[in-house]
Amino acid sequence: MKAPEIIELFEQTHDLKRTYRESNVPLKIVYMILNKAGVLDAQTRLRSGSDNTRKGAFGEVEFQRIFPDALNCNDTKGRNNPNYDFDYHGLLVDVKTGARRTRKSGGSEAWGIRTSIAKGYTKSHVFVAFLLEQGLPYKVNHILLIPQGVADGQTGLYFTEGNAVMREYEVTEDELKQQINELVEYAKAGWI
Repeated sequence: MKAPEIIELFEQTHDLKRTYRESNVPLKIVYMILNKAGVLDAQTRLRSGSDNTRKGAFGEVEFQRIFPDALNCNDTKGRNNPNYDFDYHGLLVDVKTGARRTRKSGGSEAWGIRTSIAKGYTKSHVFVAFLLEQGLPYKVNHILLIPQGVADGQTGLYFTEGNAVMREYEVTEDELKQQINELVEYAKAGWI
């Protein structure tokens, strides 16, 4: 089966395993074709991707659970923007997911998120970072709501338990809901 037929079959069924079986093409190749085509949804990436892909998809699924009416731009073919994942009533949100790791430089445990932006695309207004415990199943330890400007010019941000950035931007799920909705109002009024 040719790649366009594989993509069409997946778009009709949204079932990766069925697409693999019916196409008679190895699963990893089907996954690569669908991933390159931008048609894999967060749930499929959560079930089928690499560890980093699954973590990223977990963050998207978690954000969508909290904000069910947010438009997931990664699941909308043709609207995918490399600088943000969700459009929530005009507020552009880049969801990040990081797992706790031991840092090479100092040996301390820290979380890290990539914050570099692609030139020529609209920037997000904010980052929502879900910081996870190590291992499976994924468990959210901390949620951070970070203005995009905090990361300007940086390729990543790193957090240790209780550091200044974490203290400043950590929110509970309820606070996240409240503050995101407040930000939507400021975005609508053109203030951010």
